[in-house]
Amino acid sequence: MTKKIKTLNVSSGGIEAGKLSKDSQFRFSYGVDTLDKHAVSLTMPVTAKHYVSSKIPPVFEMNLPEGYLRQRIIERFQKHATIDEMFFLALQGENSIGRLGFHSDSVERDVAKGMTLAELVKTDNPALFEQLVDRYLGQTTIAGVQPKVLVPDNGQPKSALQLPELIVKTSGSEFPNLAINEFVCMSIAKQAGLTVPEFHLSDDKRLFIMRRFDLSQDHKRLGMEDICALIGLVADDKYKRSYEQVARAVGIYSEKPNSDLAELFRSLCVSVLVGNGDAHLKNFAMLYDDPETGKGWFSPAFDIVNTTVYMEGDTLALKLNKTKDFPNRTTMIRFGREHCNLTQKASEETIDLCIGAVRWGIDEFRELAEFVGFEGRTLIGEIENGACRLMKPEDKQFIWRGEVRKPKRTS
Repeated sequence: MTKKIKTLNVSSGGIEAGKLSKDSQFRFSYGVDTLDKHAVSLTMPVTAKHYVSSKIPPVFEMNLPEGYLRQRIIERFQKHATIDEMFFLALQGENSIGRLGFHSDSVERDVAKGMTLAELVKTDNPALFEQLVDRYLGQTTIAGVQPKVLVPDNGQPKSALQLPELIVKTSGSEFPNLAINEFVCMSIAKQAGLTVPEFHLSDDKRLFIMRRFDLSQDHKRLGMEDICALIGLVADDKYKRSYEQVARAVGIYSEKPNSDLAELFRSLCVSVLVGNGDAHLKNFAMLYDDPETGKGWFSPAFDIVNTTVYMEGDTLALKLNKTKDFPNRTTMIRFGREHCNLTQKASEETIDLCIGAVRWGIDEFRELAEFVGFEGRTLIGEIENGACRLMKPEDKQFIWRGEVRKPKRTS
């Protein structure tokens, strides 16, 4: 029986930084010799004082499992361990997203053999995802409600740091064919010029596979903090702020705020156009390699999906211009000008480029997207409807009954 974990050694960038303890409150204390460059967060500089809170500090809470994965971990370990935040952190070890590690003598893990990317992509095994969960459930955890698991890539050079760097997702019964949905929407995001991680759809269409992007080219673990953590909120509050506040946080923590805010604007344009109602605070993040500077850069786009196909009448995840209604072109341009340091011209050009990417995606993936439908709604139909939101009024005449129509040829 694993005793209740009361203290964890916390490392940052592979170097021990301090201790996290839990009694009636959470307490984090840096070691007396901890250097500023080994701070655990952009918001928690090295100090002799203790960080004390009734809730777990957001940077530690950020990667705790949610939904499907959380339930599977509880089912497997509850007979032999006290399952709480400290146990989930201990389970992460040195494998979590970002540069932090958590260590407890109470938790041991076996080294599980990885898989190659090609094996995952070319699978025709309908039971593969469940087999991956069984194999890697005790290796680390990852945030997100969607069924997902971190898998080591056996195709990496043996000299590389052995980390589980492939994020493998599948579809639950509540959101059928979500893997196809995400592949289509992320492909549109890439076409729109957004920086995106490497991603793939398995040949059997059941798995969406993405390479984690918090590793440098030499496999050094980068710091990563989502906006939810950076503004001091826990995951339960991820829908409680606004995109204006996201922009403010990016401006504060970015070493190149103008370019990062332009990327945020482009990302939000894509989400509005494809009907992504789940672009919440945990789906925007900053990366960094030295927390001492207090600055980083906007992460690649991730978790962009259409939600309106599953939830009729779905809205934005956060408020924009004091409402969660999907915005029109005028509202988006104002957001670009007032909160992302863009000119009117730059805002309009970005919107039109994103509309072009959506039109490309509709043509490119119409056949593949036929697999994605729910209660009479189709993925392509919902994306076509979304394309209207940011169009110029004179262009909307080409959208009718969920179909993008080319203008009639005039003689």
